[in-house]
Amino acid sequence: MRSTKEQEHTLVRQAGARRWVGNWGLARWKEVYAETGKSISLKQLSAELTTLKSKPGTAWLKEADAQLLQQALKDLHHAFVNFFARRAHYPRFKSRKRDSLRFRIPQRVKVADGKVYVPKVGLVRMRQSQAVGRRTKSATFRRDLCGQWYASLTVEFDLPDVAPSMPHPTKVVGVDLGLIDFATLSDGSDPIPAPKFYRGAQRRLRRAQKTVSRRASGSKRRTKARIRLARVHRKTANQRGDFLHKLTTKLIHDYDRVCIGALELQATDRSRSFLPFIQAVQRMWCAQRPSQALGSGVGLRLWSTPQGGSTLGEPVSDLRWRQSASSRESPAFRRGECQGVARLRVPSSPPR
Repeated sequence: MRSTKEQEHTLVRQAGARRWVGNWGLARWKEVYAETGKSISLKQLSAELTTLKSKPGTAWLKEADAQLLQQALKDLHHAFVNFFARRAHYPRFKSRKRDSLRFRIPQRVKVADGKVYVPKVGLVRMRQSQAVGRRTKSATFRRDLCGQWYASLTVEFDLPDVAPSMPHPTKVVGVDLGLIDFATLSDGSDPIPAPKFYRGAQRRLRRAQKTVSRRASGSKRRTKARIRLARVHRKTANQRGDFLHKLTTKLIHDYDRVCIGALELQATDRSRSFLPFIQAVQRMWCAQRPSQALGSGVGLRLWSTPQGGSTLGEPVSDLRWRQSASSRESPAFRRGECQGVARLRVPSSPPR
């Protein structure tokens, strides 16, 4: 987003109101539970929030969007639901210094002509790569460590109910992940070398990190140094994302079925020399899986390999697949198990 200074100030206030309401709701939840031994309902909490806006000390909440504040209470309610279901930890208070600036609006967000309409903020210019022709369900606004605001839109659309067809044998490929070579395809083509973006940025990262450590805590110079360090990390992340986006786009356009080999790294868990390369491979591949490219309308069927595949160097061209009985995916995205794809064999020494 390309917001002005006034718009950025309003966005920060909206994010601050979300954090304050979340902390207030958590405090009320604890207070009611200590008095009655029961949890406060979401309906009662929302009613108290409406009353809170009319009080003199908290009248500033009227400047924030009403649905934004209600969404903060709904997120708190879901956090408690996940806690009682043992899917998450107990909710905690959000710190003003450590909590990232973000908020979510469930309705009334529109995107058109390179601008996004944010309630209580207005039209904000943005870098729009493609048109949003579908109805927007919700929008999440977030500011990164570099001070740049991003908007993530959730849209609703219907997938065509088309029966999947068996792909042609030449349109099936197995992908074997590795540390030295990023990926090896089963079609006999040359391995895809690892880009090593993090290795190339290590010198700049060390220099920027040293500058941050030498600045006094809480000073403006430390804030500027921290932003410069975050920009170096952002550049590396953008390079990885661009590399993976191009690679996955090529895979889904050239093949109808992709079998991804499981990267097993138990033998390198205790090796410090392998750690940077392991993290680079895991973060890069998990950040952009080929299934995320389904938004382009390509009918990709993604398959994962089971544990206990063959070792690196054995033939991987014989691909046999079976549909997973527990699959509940849409026809355009089928997940199953692919047999015959090679498993990574960990080298005896770290790559240079």
